[in-house]
Amino acid sequence: MKYLQSINEKVSTVYEENLKFLCKTSGYDEINNLVPDLVTDVCDEFTKIQFETEAFISLKYKRAKRNQTSSISINYFTKPHKTLSETDKKYVADFLSKAEHAVIMKLHYTLTIKIGDIDENKIITELGNLVDHLKSYGYKVRHQHSNRLCPIDYNMMYVGSEITNFEKYVKDSCESMKRWTKSGNPYLHPYYIGIEENIDIDLFKPGNDYLTTLPDKIISDFKVFCDRFRMNSGDREQLAELIKKAKEV
Repeated sequence: MKYLQSINEKVSTVYEENLKFLCKTSGYDEINNLVPDLVTDVCDEFTKIQFETEAFISLKYKRAKRNQTSSISINYFTKPHKTLSETDKKYVADFLSKAEHAVIMKLHYTLTIKIGDIDENKIITELGNLVDHLKSYGYKVRHQHSNRLCPIDYNMMYVGSEITNFEKYVKDSCESMKRWTKSGNPYLHPYYIGIEENIDIDLFKPGNDYLTTLPDKIISDFKVFCDRFRMNSGDREQLAELIKKAKEV
């Protein structure tokens, strides 16, 4: 598969393809292209407002009959002008290698909207409409008390602290803002909207067609060797191709 790291290519060259594949296949690109446009319409309704987004992928995978977990921050790798080390770039390839053995993968996306206007009715209406709009696209959306997403069980099901009474939450927030404003310390109060989506793990599973090019008697040893060095499918496929060429000589 093209997105995986090749043993004969520089890490920095393959990294861009790895990241591009991860962002597209996880559904991050789709959500991140949609959300800012929707939030821009909300921003037009307020005089004091800012917003930012954060996303990460959680992974539960099985290797050597053991369930293990991992995660990756999309923001860390997509932040503009961020200088990444070779180790950082290798981490993306390593995460994709683990994803080949995925049992569960989820995309967690948090929208933080900071509003300075003290107009509770408008805030309730606009943020409520935004959530409904996101739901109309089929996303699982919830209001959250914070932008922290915490694991609650071994199945890597991540949720935020859901706000059960959003109207009361906004009204309490506005009262707090009024008190701070009177004291000469106006501020932008953050409101959090969380999106959680299941990722199709089959999109990350490697094909095994290259095994048919190997002599039957070495296939078992080939698998053991690749597993020992935790080779991803791209490396395995290339190694199989080298063996095939050597056999033809």
